[in-house]
Amino acid sequence: TEQASHSLLALLEQQDADPEALQHELQEAQRLGVADAVTSRAEQALFRIKAAAALEAALARSQVHELQEAIEMAYAAGVDFDLVDDAEDRKEKILKREREEAEEVERKRREKKEAEYEELYQRSVKEEGDLARHLQRRLAAAARLLAAQGLREGRQRGPLRAR
Repeated sequence: TEQASHSLLALLEQQDADPEALQHELQEAQRLGVADAVTSRAEQALFRIKAAAALEAALARSQVHELQEAIEMAYAAGVDFDLVDDAEDRKEKILKREREEAEEVERKRREKKEAEYEELYQRSVKEEGDLARHLQRRLAAAARLLAAQGLREGRQRGPLRAR
């Protein structure tokens, strides 16, 4: 058990210890029943390594909800502040970009609706003009017809008045 504890401690003292090797040594120490400050440190180190890896993976995928979860886990694990700060900045940039994209989509939708309404208005104005011209032609034709009818009636009455 002392051998497992020393082996684990040696791994912990390495700057960039392999997480898999650390995991393996920790499991071996736990299997042998070692439960001391070294195994506790190893567990914390593994948690920190996993939190940092999750944070980096979330940064790569740029998913806001994933980033938020990874940030919270990294804070809890005590991951390097610069990495967490970078993740917070990235999350804010993503949120800002998503807001801007949503505003752009809304603006385009609004412009499209306005263009459709304008087109409908112009079409109705044209149709009203067409209808007004049609009615004017019909009225003019009716007036000519009435005038022609009046002239005929006048000619027919004309000789009667002379009598």
